[in-house]
Amino acid sequence: MQIEYDAAIKERENKIMNKLDKNLPRAIIISMTIVTTVYIVANIAYFSVLSPIEVIKSSAVAVTFTEHTVGKITWLIPILIAISVMGSMNGTSLSMSRLFFVGARNNHLPSIISMINCRFLTPAPSLLIILVLTIIMQGFENIFYLIEMMGFSFCTVLTCVFAGQVYLRYKEPDLKRPIKLPILLPIFLFLISIVLLAMTIVQRPNESLTTLLIMALGIPFYIIGVGWEIQT
Repeated sequence: MQIEYDAAIKERENKIMNKLDKNLPRAIIISMTIVTTVYIVANIAYFSVLSPIEVIKSSAVAVTFTEHTVGKITWLIPILIAISVMGSMNGTSLSMSRLFFVGARNNHLPSIISMINCRFLTPAPSLLIILVLTIIMQGFENIFYLIEMMGFSFCTVLTCVFAGQVYLRYKEPDLKRPIKLPILLPIFLFLISIVLLAMTIVQRPNESLTTLLIMALGIPFYIIGVGWEIQT
């Protein structure tokens, strides 16, 4: 009975992985296509109604757009924006907390962050760390400076990830991969990320260099805390 049970579990896992291999890439491609289309259509609508000067001067382009088109429901836009922000925060909490959790399991962060809540099986310490960091960042006077630094650092990390995917595809082509996408996708995303990084460095050199300096400060800590253990 135990052998039959183990075989059934293994068969079930294989079916799930086969479905994941097909459905996850489809979900990513479909969702990204929908989101990109919506953003493009929204920006076309903004520039069709508003002048470039109005877009630059507006503190909330969606609200200004609504005032020019359907002024009676202008009050609804801030509510919809708040709902969108709450959804974004929820998704960020679910994803970023697990990134901190996995990083701590790999000794990239203090081990306390790798702990989970025994009842809900959620990375509670990681969520608390993100909460503390968010509260600290709220104290910055120039929030847009901070947003630009965060965006540049995130784009830098994504560029390295895409470059690593392309490198490993050619360096270790036979490596077992539960999910395998066409090589053209990471190459395309890598090129787009390089363009975005170059444009940001040209347009915002101060923020970009400061971000790179802060990220470089983590290299000595990695060598001391992680690299040393790998060598030993």
